[in-house]
Amino acid sequence: MSGPPVPDFAVGPQQAHANPVYVELAGSKLDSKADAEYFLAWIDRLEADLNRRDRMHTGKDHVAMQLEAARDVYRKLADRR
Repeated sequence: MSGPPVPDFAVGPQQAHANPVYVELAGSKLDSKADAEYFLAWIDRLEADLNRRDRMHTGKDHVAMQLEAARDVYRKLADRR
């Protein structure tokens, strides 16, 4: 993606990367279970903050559905060994 120059930046047109970038470090172990558990806890904190702030007047059911769908993905990853 790219766009016109922005006054705050003196360097030509601005660009953004819209695709995921995966980085693997030599000698580091990938731990899907630990990563999945981290994101399950993150989703729980996000949901708690949304409920505590209570600023969503519409779309609560849709957001709840999305959070549960995300939990399902990370639960499956956490169960893999």
